[in-house]
Amino acid sequence: MGVGGAIMSLGMIGVMIPVMKALIDSIGWRKTYVVNALLCWLMMLPIGAGLFRNKPETYGLQPDGDGEGEGYFEIEDMEGEKSEEKTGKDEEEETEMIWTTQQALCTWSFWSIALGTSEIAATGTAYWYHLPSVCMDAGLSIEVTTMLYPVSAVISVGVRLIGGYLIDRKEPRCLLAIGLVLHAVGLALVLFSHPISMFASIIMIAVANGFMLNTAGVAYAQFFGRTHLGTIASFGNSMVVLGSAVGPYPFGLIRDKTGSFDMAFAVGACLPLLVAVIVMWKGKKPTVVQRKRACGDRSKVTYSTIVTTNIGDEGFNKTVVMDGR
Repeated sequence: MGVGGAIMSLGMIGVMIPVMKALIDSIGWRKTYVVNALLCWLMMLPIGAGLFRNKPETYGLQPDGDGEGEGYFEIEDMEGEKSEEKTGKDEEEETEMIWTTQQALCTWSFWSIALGTSEIAATGTAYWYHLPSVCMDAGLSIEVTTMLYPVSAVISVGVRLIGGYLIDRKEPRCLLAIGLVLHAVGLALVLFSHPISMFASIIMIAVANGFMLNTAGVAYAQFFGRTHLGTIASFGNSMVVLGSAVGPYPFGLIRDKTGSFDMAFAVGACLPLLVAVIVMWKGKKPTVVQRKRACGDRSKVTYSTIVTTNIGDEGFNKTVVMDGR
């Protein structure tokens, strides 16, 4: 996720924004949108259709790319659906719980992570959306404003790589909470209306955004398994999109009413701190007991313990233990 996110951040902020600005200046915004449409149809669509694949197990591979096709075992979840998982090559023990979408939505873990990511998306989109106006109100030149975007791109690339490394070793809630605190600092620095504070603000916002995106891409799979990941993650991602859509409006409204963005960014800087407390308090990986308390559900949560022992070149001795409660 860190490597993929670094490429995405570089493309979105470091490449596309300068390219689109140059196209608008040369051929106008209408023709620029036509160019965008052609790029999507003629370049991105063939790449997606030709290269995108399902999960590795479908093709006899492991997610990490190591090991050979030694066999499969099946996990059955509460709704009777089955998913194939691959056995390991060396002696190994692994436990994975499979959560349905309804069970996941009944946990504080899901909603705290979703709240944290959507809050950064909301105030972060407002930040980027109103950045030119903020710089104009502060008396900063257009050259300074233009330089902020590539700086953010470079920072985002590095943060996505570092965040990808850290999230394999730390709890997602920790990285998300750190991102929220840094996001609050970045929003508060706007109030100083100085070139140095704006560059520092860009750095804080880029770091926070990188941590948020890495967390959003990993936390739901770690918490609830991969069987219903698409549906579960779609709820969380919908909140991020909603936050991005709604976030800029109150900032602009306050600017129109007061003649300044100061109140908007002051309030906006306080919200991430409050959400960070919620994330650290409720954003732990959920347990079976928590699910039962939240949903009042007495049915089974299926999980499996897989023990695979290497017995040489002749084959593998695998034991699959299914346990209900």
